[in-house]
Amino acid sequence: MERDAEVSARVDLVQRFLDVSSDVLAEIGQSLTIGEATPRVQKKLLELETWAESLRAEENKPASAFLAAMTRDARHQMTPHRSTPQCRS
Repeated sequence: MERDAEVSARVDLVQRFLDVSSDVLAEIGQSLTIGEATPRVQKKLLELETWAESLRAEENKPASAFLAAMTRDARHQMTPHRSTPQCRS
């Protein structure tokens, strides 16, 4: 029963992240449609970082091998990767 609660808490974090991500994409689409930036996107991006950090905190809690691997994988996908290679001409 306790393990199910652990899984549920982590799944809830990932679902909240996905919900906010959907909002961000909708805001970006709206910005492109109207031709100007909306200030709500920055707030939502900060919220995404908060959810990713919450999942990082969950990684430090004891869990089954499967749950630990799922948590690491989800957090990796939730974290922005800024080391993209630069194009060279």
